[in-house]
Amino acid sequence: MYWMKPYKILIQPFRKNQKIQAFIITNQIQILEEVLQNFEQTIQKIQKILTILIIREEILEKLNRLVESLQNYDVAIIKNPKILRHFITKVLTLNKMYRFLEVSEILNDDFQQFF
Repeated sequence: MYWMKPYKILIQPFRKNQKIQAFIITNQIQILEEVLQNFEQTIQKIQKILTILIIREEILEKLNRLVESLQNYDVAIIKNPKILRHFITKVLTLNKMYRFLEVSEILNDDFQQFF
């Protein structure tokens, strides 16, 4: 077994390097898991904010403060353009204000992404 001693000496740095790499990978995985958790929490907070904006828009609309309501709809559309409800309520509000040209622009341009 005399020939094993040089082999063990040669492989020791490799094993140390392997342990360091395993530690680095484990550390990176933990960091990514924390980032993912923070990302999910941020998404939940944004959804709560959007829900509050929608409620505010609907209240403003019921109070007949349509211009302010439209501004809030625009903010909601910018923050999450994938929700069809924002576009529909904006179109309905514009109809109440007799702004039919803007309604036709929204129907022609913005609604196309949903179909």
